[in-house]
Amino acid sequence: MLQVNFRGSEGFGNAYQTAGYYEWGKRMQRDVDDAMDYVVSNFPVSKNQACMVGASYGGYVALTEAFQQPDRYKCYVSIAGISDLEADIAHEKKMKVYVGNIIKEESRDALAALGDVSAINHIDEIKAPILLIHGTKDTQVNYHQSSDFYDKARRKIDIKYIELKDTTHYLDDPTGRTATFKALDEFLSKYL
Repeated sequence: MLQVNFRGSEGFGNAYQTAGYYEWGKRMQRDVDDAMDYVVSNFPVSKNQACMVGASYGGYVALTEAFQQPDRYKCYVSIAGISDLEADIAHEKKMKVYVGNIIKEESRDALAALGDVSAINHIDEIKAPILLIHGTKDTQVNYHQSSDFYDKARRKIDIKYIELKDTTHYLDDPTGRTATFKALDEFLSKYL
């Protein structure tokens, strides 16, 4: 398992965290790619037997990787991830500091850029199977980020969506957590 402390991660100082501002799907995504390149080059792992699994921002990373590098992984899993940055920033105003301020008139280019790094706009480029898991009581990332993506993608790609009733962003109820791990086990067993 590889867990990347990409730029923008907390706990490494203010400069490291702010280096991720406006870099969703861009330099932050390349940090994840660079880490995987390092592992494949330096450790005895099979680059052809990998699945990208992420939760929250990591779920966004997995969905973004699915269209930016569609042949790199055998499958992708997004748990409570963002598929549409434009919709998310409209719903969650605090996100504008991380991905771009689309509220101001002069930020129309930033709005267009959000679409460029949103998986919901690139479904035709995705090749590998995807598993989406999202709780209906998620107050961090609205579960419609997953349900809307599923609705748009289900006739075009191999995709499964599990909606967890009354589960939060943090999978802090035993039923939601158990369902998540069971779905992960089944999905990874099938595709790896």
